[in-house]
Amino acid sequence: MTGYEPAQKLAGKVVKFLKDHACYYDAEGRFLWSHTDRVEGEAFGGHFHNHAIGLAAKLSTAGVGDYWDDIDRWARNQFAENQLTEGEWICRLAESMPKKPVAYNETADQVAKRNLGGFAGWASGNEWALRTGIIHCCTRNSTRSLYYIWENIVECEGDEFQVNLLLNRASA
Repeated sequence: MTGYEPAQKLAGKVVKFLKDHACYYDAEGRFLWSHTDRVEGEAFGGHFHNHAIGLAAKLSTAGVGDYWDDIDRWARNQFAENQLTEGEWICRLAESMPKKPVAYNETADQVAKRNLGGFAGWASGNEWALRTGIIHCCTRNSTRSLYYIWENIVECEGDEFQVNLLLNRASA
């Protein structure tokens, strides 16, 4: 954080807006599971969680806000589910779809395997969902969000130790 107070206030307002008005959560912080509960055609997606996690972590670390509970909820209840950890279902899905030619700038070679570790762009609550494919901007941004989460699990300054997120930092 730069210490520039107007920017800090604006960033805090952005996080508050995302929490309260982005059509992802109800007033109690629960996910809105049904498409009818949200703006028509919107899916949860990595975009919200990637940017909200990064912004909330930076504001919390700087002492401008306390968003650790929000980061914890986002990380556990949606973000972790956005990572593709098993791809057999993609192969089964592809087999059920009509065949079409592969364009010159596409490949059909081991697509599911090549995308393991990638992140969904258009996910619904607690499940990996495809709309038109994988958009790898979410993979890039999600790996950065993973770092923000991992880096901020605990803080140690001098002889003070603070647990921000109840996650296991020992795992690779």
